[in-house]
Amino acid sequence: AAAPEGRRIRPGDYITAIDGQMHLLEMRQFSLGDAFELTIQRPRLFNATVLNRGRQLGLEVKFDDEGASLSIAAVHDNGAAKAACPDLRASDRIVSVNGVTGSSRRLLAELGSSDSPVLTFSRCE
Repeated sequence: AAAPEGRRIRPGDYITAIDGQMHLLEMRQFSLGDAFELTIQRPRLFNATVLNRGRQLGLEVKFDDEGASLSIAAVHDNGAAKAACPDLRASDRIVSVNGVTGSSRRLLAELGSSDSPVLTFSRCE
């Protein structure tokens, strides 16, 4: 049976636990027909315009070729991103660059071609 509209998993949602266990998130594989309970967290989205002004962006990102975001692995204190968004932290995701969404490769290309990108971040809180 399908879940009610407000309880369906949406793109960008965070799975925070499987069967109530957070440590199982990266260790389980599932087969069609397996029964399990997911704990889902809707993302908090926020924007920042990053004014590079000759500085490095100051982010280390990870991504999957099939993904639709850039996962922030590290935020450097002297980078333009930290200056634009002091609350930025590792584990936040970049989900849009200058309004461009889609594959992680598209996000990287747009990020590399802009001196003052408008970034949309996603955070699990």
